[in-house]
Amino acid sequence: MNSNFQIIKDAINTSDIPEDEKVELIAMFARANNEELDETAKLFSQDSSWIQQVNDNYKAKRVAMILGEESLWEKIIKEEESFLSKIQE
Repeated sequence: MNSNFQIIKDAINTSDIPEDEKVELIAMFARANNEELDETAKLFSQDSSWIQQVNDNYKAKRVAMILGEESLWEKIIKEEESFLSKIQE
C-alpha cells in the first residue's frame, strides 16, 4: 500500500503545475507524517484540481512570508478560512 506522501507526490507529479513548483510543493509535504497527510491524499485523489489551489495558496503565503507582510499573510488566511467555511456548508 502506498503511503499518503507517495499518493500526494504521484498526484503532484502528474499535475499541470510547473516542474519547479512541483518540487517545492512535494518538499513541503515531505515534512509531515503519514497520518497528517491523510486528508490531503484523499483530497488530491478525489479531485486533482485541488493541487493547483493548494499550490497557489502556498505560493501566496510564501511571498507574504518572504516580504514580511503580516497584513498580506492575514488576508490570505482570512480568504482561506472563508473558502473553507463555504465548502463545509
